[in-house]
Parts: sequence; C-alpha cells; structure tokens
Amino acid sequence: MSVPGRGKGRRPERPYKIPKDALALHIVLAGIFGYVWLWHLTKQANEQPIASKYGWFFNYATFIPLTLQFLQWPLCIIADCVRRGKIACPITNNLSCAIFGMATFVTAMYYGMQLTMGSLEEPKKVPLWLPHMLHTGNSIAALLDLAVCHKVRTFGWRASALMTGIMGAYILWLPYSAQRNNGFPYPFMEKYSALSWQYAAFSTVLLVGPLITFYLGRALSFQISSRKSPSLFDSEAKHILEKLG
Repeated sequence: MSVPGRGKGRRPERPYKIPKDALALHIVLAGIFGYVWLWHLTKQANEQPIASKYGWFFNYATFIPLTLQFLQWPLCIIADCVRRGKIACPITNNLSCAIFGMATFVTAMYYGMQLTMGSLEEPKKVPLWLPHMLHTGNSIAALLDLAVCHKVRTFGWRASALMTGIMGAYILWLPYSAQRNNGFPYPFMEKYSALSWQYAAFSTVLLVGPLITFYLGRALSFQISSRKSPSLFDSEAKHILEKLG
C-alpha cells in the first residue's frame, strides 16, 4: 500500500520504523509542554480574566494546539517504545500531522495580526516565556518532530480530516461561548455576531489557513525524505538533541 500524498507507487522501506533520535526529542518536548500546559492550572493563571469565563482558556485558538501537543508527546513516546505498533504509530502519525497544520497556522496568524493590527493585547502578569511558547514554541516543536520523524509523517487524508474537524468544532464552539460570556475573546471581534459576514470570513480563515500549512508540511516532509543525504533539518535537530544531552 502506498503512503498517501507521497508520490505514485512509493512504498516506505519500513512503515513504522521510528528514528532513534525521536524518543529523546519526544521526552524533552513532553516535559516542556507538560510544564507549559500545567501552568494554566496555577493561581497566577487563574488571575487572568479569561480563566473565570465560560470555556476557560479554550476560548483562545492558541490553546487548542497547545492542549493537543500536551497529549501528543506522551503518545509519541509510547509509539517510539512500541516501534512497530499497529495502533500507536498510525495514531501519532495522524495526530502529529494534524497538529503541525494547526500549530504553524496559529503562529502565522498571530504574527500576521501583529503586522496588520499592531501590537496585540497580551495577558498581564504572566511569565515572559509564556507568549513565546504559545505562539512560537509550538511551531518549533512541530518542525523538530517533522525533521526527526519525517519518514513516518505521511500527512494523509485522515490527518487532514482530523485537523479540519477540530477547527470546525472550534468555529461552532466560539459563538456559543461568546453568548455565555457576552462577547468573543478577541478585542477585534467585539462587533462580530455568529451570523455576521465578518465571522463567516474569520471561520473561512480558520478552516483554509491550517490546510495551507498542512500541505506545506506535507511538501516539506516529502522534500526531506526524498533527499539521499541527511537534510539540513535532520542535522539541526540532531545538533539540538546533542546539546540537550
């Protein structure tokens, strides 16, 4: 069976052969993202206005891929240990590919909005590292995972459907949450309504944007895998892992 999106008739040499570096990378990322996510349970996090509203931090699009990455890395560790697992590896493959599309889109959207709308309102009294982890660290982690595990990141239709389903659920959830909270979570959406053309345009961006970054990730994965010599991404990932010990 050929791998979806990887070229006609192309067969992976070992479908679920996980690279040796993957386990070390995923352990480090599990620790980092576990710390970041669990920070949202602290007293400092509960002092944020959004924490007392209906839906908690899930009102923010940024928190969706963060939560998924919080779950992703422990699952990847299991897959790394199983190596040729028939269940764990396909699940982590599809989840990782879906998260790549969402995480990189969130980063692009955040910095795009900064350029077009000026400085965005940031949460007050939070650690200096938090905004960087939420808006940049998520994409760096996804890129590192792709660099090390590109041979088992297929970016198939199941991953695409999973990603679109999650973003679609968020689009449906947000108006309900806004009704309970008397307003959307983002200041630029204060004049939006669930049936307005502005929200329809925003929803379209939330659906189409991740698909664009998803297919860019698939192209990048194919490009890395098709090279005979180790790619620049592989070398950089290994160098970072060596520094981490």
